Amino acid sequence: MHPNKLLREARLRISSLALAVKAMESPMTELARTNLLMARGHYGQLLGYTSQAVSPYAFDEARREAGVSTEIAPEAERAQQAFPLSGDLVADLDAIRRELEDLQELHAHVVESLADAMEDEQVRRFADWALLRLVEAKFSFGYELGRLRHP
Repeated sequence: MHPNKLLREARLRISSLALAVKAMESPMTELARTNLLMARGHYGQLLGYTSQAVSPYAFDEARREAGVSTEIAPEAERAQQAFPLSGDLVADLDAIRRELEDLQELHAHVVESLADAMEDEQVRRFADWALLRLVEAKFSFGYELGRLRHP
């Protein structure tokens, strides 16, 4: 599969998780959400390095030249629906951790599809950072899960 499709899929799935986690209010889930958003950002950087992707700010220059406000909302892909949750916090955290395991497998496919580009230090660095953020998010959710199971 083409790396851009894999990267876009990973970004949408991460965005979906971040939307679902937004309602959970604890320091560890907030840290996990931050890590998810950082991973999404690193995948966005990879997308920029590996393709001729159109900028989410495509009309910025045209508006600036016309004297129109440069307050432009990006048109980047975002998940429209949150990851489905059942309402049982323990089961939800467990499902989120399983989804993160699936995302780590998807990351392996991303790296595999970027084999030629991985020679570039920046590409390799963003790929490593994205995986690190996914692992840190999974750890944070696991910590919260342990805290709930064994108060």
